[in-house]
This record gives sequence, C-alpha cells and structure tokens, in this order.
Amino acid sequence: GANENAKQTELALDESRKNEREAQQNLQFFTSMLESVDPDRQGEPTVRQFLDTATDRLDKAPPDSDLTEASIREILGTVYRKLGNYDRAVANLTRAYELRDAISKSPNAELANCLHNLAATLWWRGQYADAERLYSRSLGMRRTLFPGDNRDVATSLTHLAACYLRMGRLEESRRLYTEAIEMRQRMFGPEHDEVAQSLNNLAKTYLEAEDYDRAEDLFRQALEMIIKLRGDSYGGTAAASQNLASCLLERGDYAGARETYLRAMKIREALFKGGHHLVASSMMGVAQAELALGNAEESRRLAENALAILRQQRRAGHPDFADALATLGAAQSALGMSEDAITNLRQALDIAMAVNPPAILQVASIRGELGDCLRRMGRREEAATELERALAEVRGIRGDVSHFTGKAADRLVVLYTELNDQSALARVTPLASAKRPE
Repeated sequence: GANENAKQTELALDESRKNEREAQQNLQFFTSMLESVDPDRQGEPTVRQFLDTATDRLDKAPPDSDLTEASIREILGTVYRKLGNYDRAVANLTRAYELRDAISKSPNAELANCLHNLAATLWWRGQYADAERLYSRSLGMRRTLFPGDNRDVATSLTHLAACYLRMGRLEESRRLYTEAIEMRQRMFGPEHDEVAQSLNNLAKTYLEAEDYDRAEDLFRQALEMIIKLRGDSYGGTAAASQNLASCLLERGDYAGARETYLRAMKIREALFKGGHHLVASSMMGVAQAELALGNAEESRRLAENALAILRQQRRAGHPDFADALATLGAAQSALGMSEDAITNLRQALDIAMAVNPPAILQVASIRGELGDCLRRMGRREEAATELERALAEVRGIRGDVSHFTGKAADRLVVLYTELNDQSALARVTPLASAKRPE
C-alpha cells in the first residue's frame, strides 16, 4: 500500500542522490585536471599527456567512491585503447573491473560493459584466449539482462565471433555472426552502419573457408553500403576496403588488392596523422600486393615504414608485427638480402608462435617464407625441414584441397625439383596448386 510506495520512492531518491554524488565527483576530478594545465609552463598538452597525468593522479589519490574511480578508469582505458596504448588501457580497465566486481551483488549492465571493454583491449593486444573468455562472460550477462533483440547483445555476438574466427573456430564464428546480422536487420532495417559491419564480418568467415566468390560479394555489399551511409573518408570505409583488399590478395587479384589497400591506407593516414597501427596494417597490405606484383624494393620500403609505426605504437610483440617482419623478410629474400631476411623471418616466426593461441595459418605462412629463403641460399636440407613442417601445419587445419595447401606444396615441388628427388616429388606434387581441382 502507501507504506510500500513510500519505501520505493525513498529507495529511488537514495539511488538518485548516489548517482548525483558520483557525477559530481567525476566532474570535480576532470575539472581539477583541466585547471592544472599550464600551457605557459608545459606547452600545449596532447591527449596522451592528459591521460597519463589523469592516470597518475588517480593512482596516487583515488576518489572516495569506488564507483567513481571505476567510471573514470573506464573512460581513460577506452581512450587509451583508441589511441593504441594497450598497456595503459588494460591497467585502467582491469582496475575498473575489479572495483565493479567487488561492489556488484549481481550481474549488471555496467559490469558487462566493463568486461566487454577489457576484452576488446586484450583482443587488440593479441591476447585472444583471454579476450574470448571475457567476451563470453559479457555476452552471457547481456543475454540475461536484455532478452530478445538488443544492440549490446549484437555487439557482444560480433566480438566473440571475431575471437572464434581468429582461433580457427569457423562454424561457431559464422553462427554468431549470422545471429548478429539477423538481430541488427530486425532492429535497424536492411541499410545501417551496423548491418554493413555485420555483412563485412560474415564475409570474413567465407574468406576463411576459401569461398572467394561469396566473400568478395559480401565485402563489396558492405563497402557500398558504408560509403552510401557515411561517405569515402569514414573509418568504417577504410575497414571495409581493407577486408575487401585481403580477399582480392588471397584470390590472386594483386593489382585490385593494391588499389584497395591504398584506399584504406589513405583514409587512415588522414584520420591518424600521428601514426596508428591501423595505418601500418594497410601499409603492410600494400607491401604484400607490391611483392606479389614483383615490386620487391617498394615492398621492402613499405614494410620497413609499417614496422616503424608498429614500434612507435608499442606493438613489437603483436601478430601484426610478425606479419610486417615476414613481409619485410620476403621482400629482402627476393632482393637477395638473404641474411637480413632470415633474421627477420625467424623473429616473425617466434612472435607468431608465442601468441595465445597461435594462428597456425600465420605460423605456416611465415615458416614457408623462411624455407623458401633457405632454399634460395642453397641451404636445402634446412629448407626441406621448414617447408615440410609448413605443409603439415596447413594440411592439419585446411586439408588437402586448399589454396594454402597448394601454395605450401608448390614450394616443396620447386625444392625437390632442384634436388631431383623423384620420390618426394611424387608425394607432394598431387597437393600442388596445378593439381588441385577448380
């Protein structure tokens, strides 16, 4: 009756007062930060300097309310992630999660959001198994909190699917991507940014399955939609272009891949004038296309530039760094710079194998480049060891009828032809590209 209504009203007022206190503390923290800026003494601060100062101040003198600290650290961690400083992002988001988890009596939207943001940062840092675990927990919470169609649930589905795809769990990935795109189409209609993103993501599963016609069609649909909705200079346009380019490169349209990677790179260079790992990623794509077109010197230059950006972004242990080193090594090998190539390819292989879990296709690809370089140097016994292992790795995940299996076998055909090893040729030739059914 009236007493129960009064009790509920008082509880609502208490919650409102608590929210107001936290908002005031957040405002006070950032106001004091802004007031502490002295351009005459320090020069005009950058965003990164502002974040570093805020984090240091928070470490030394956290606010009275744990929720306030958690909220501030989530903001700082999210911005750090967008700037590519993943160590600081992880530190802030981990602390935010610990605070929220200690306070929360049951799953709630804020805790799920914090888990999701921490998982996203771990993903970008290359910690895929850790990201998958946190994405799964966040998705479970969001499904419970928001049954039916929900934007946050669709986002969780998409991110967890990306983890599964990176970990080689193709069918699970496609199932979640399909659920996400159907949910987004029900919520937003057939044309929307997030629908285009889902088309793009679904295309990745067909690329992984080597269904290049279906993948290219979906990538082009996604790119056309995002250009229609957002224009030619949008970050999402760069991402969609990058993915289409990777499909074109894999299916052998090297000129088309170069043109499309260049489009992505130019958009990203305009968006990130100080350098960013996304710029480096597009630059690596251009380098790979140039190498495939026979332009080894240009490929080497671009790969070195990409590596410089990745070092600046503190990503020297990331799978992207391994890709850039491998591209540089392959270009050096083509140019006869064999010793430099071997050094870079071995380092790339070490980085790729240290990822948790390692992407076997990436490992096998780098190992194949290493074996090819050893063959060119006349170190054929070492080459055979690496190339046989690369073939076994690819066959283990892709089977015998695969573009990648054919490429790995092609390298062995060249080696065993040079050695005039007819027995070995008889074994590997049926797997080579020329022998694969169309």
